[in-house]
Amino acid sequence: MLYKSILAIIPARKGSKRLPNKNIMKINNKTLVEYAIESALDSKYIDDIVVSTDYNEIKPIINKYRDSCCRIFYHRRPKHLRDNDISTQDVVDDVIHHYKNNYAGYVVLQPTSPLRTSNDIDKGIEIYLSNNYNSVISVVETSLGKYKNNGAVFVFKDKMFPNEKYLYTMSNDKSVDIDTQEDFNIAKELMR
Repeated sequence: MLYKSILAIIPARKGSKRLPNKNIMKINNKTLVEYAIESALDSKYIDDIVVSTDYNEIKPIINKYRDSCCRIFYHRRPKHLRDNDISTQDVVDDVIHHYKNNYAGYVVLQPTSPLRTSNDIDKGIEIYLSNNYNSVISVVETSLGKYKNNGAVFVFKDKMFPNEKYLYTMSNDKSVDIDTQEDFNIAKELMR
């Protein structure tokens, strides 16, 4: 397979209505942001990592990883991208505008999916690079036999949700997307 450059984008907004400060909540003494960063660092394909945030508390977390790797960047999210109604695509567009490097693709890794592994990321990237899909989105199969976005891995060229996309299925036990205290408790139990 032809190797191409990939940028990981980790969106970590401070505000959250249902679970305040969820991105810096800890499981096993590690914040959710750290789980996202480490899964990106362990990927075979990701070259650069940008954490887009309005948290001042995240800057020292990012700095911990600069000692071993110079490919991680703190991106201060502008004020107009800090509201609840802002889409992840808006955040992605802002990062791509500031980090233009002709990347072959982008990967969005939400901190709220701490059970995702670098292997999950790499599988999504390999599907994307091998088949020239516009987007690869991780999903989980529901009890009704339908598929829903699990929030863990998004690989794409321009848009996260284009008309044509490939669905990459992940297992239920890796598909916890933390949005409430109950979700957090479930993830914590699974990661014991």
